Amino acid sequence: ILIVSFSFAQGFEPPTGSTYNADSTEITLPSAYLEANYNDSIIFDVPETFTVELGDQSLDLPFNFAQITGVATPSGMAYDCSNSCYFLPNTSGGVVLNGTPTETGLYELALSAFVSIDATPLALSMDVEFPIPYTGGNALLDLALAGDYSVLNDVIPTFFINVEPAENNPNLSIDSKNIENFDRFVVSPNPAAEMASFSFYNNDAKYLSLEIYDLLGNLM
Repeated sequence: ILIVSFSFAQGFEPPTGSTYNADSTEITLPSAYLEANYNDSIIFDVPETFTVELGDQSLDLPFNFAQITGVATPSGMAYDCSNSCYFLPNTSGGVVLNGTPTETGLYELALSAFVSIDATPLALSMDVEFPIPYTGGNALLDLALAGDYSVLNDVIPTFFINVEPAENNPNLSIDSKNIENFDRFVVSPNPAAEMASFSFYNNDAKYLSLEIYDLLGNLM
């Protein structure tokens, strides 16, 4: 009997500010807000091998590739992959979520992928390819899993995002002494490490200047 054991879920790095359930199988990303652009990434590491247990023997099956095939996003938002959605072994990648959501609610960001592994160490001169979520159809995997597809499907945590009303956005609190007649001034993410998006609205057309400071008050 072939018992397949994966540990993909440990390779996912959600954005700072995400929350987890007790066993980290469900991860809620930082909230998105109506009328505000969202831009954040889920980073992950692609392994070199998959470990399988055959009786009392452990085998490392070479990993061929993985491809992100879809991400369910809230209305008004979309996803993209850093570099591409095709990942080779021993590489890192990311799924970038962006856009301006149009409806409030808690949404599951259902990720789907296609995975290929080399079964040569199992004396099978073939690649084993399967989608995640896996619902059956590969004879070798079906025999090994005996109907329990959670071994494969749990390698990707379940991600959620909560879309909140615009008035709940903490980035709307700004110093009106220096910004007059402006509203909906939004920075996302905030704080930011490398990249941030900002948006604002003003009734009057005029020339504007924007100054960016770091957390120590230094003009960047």
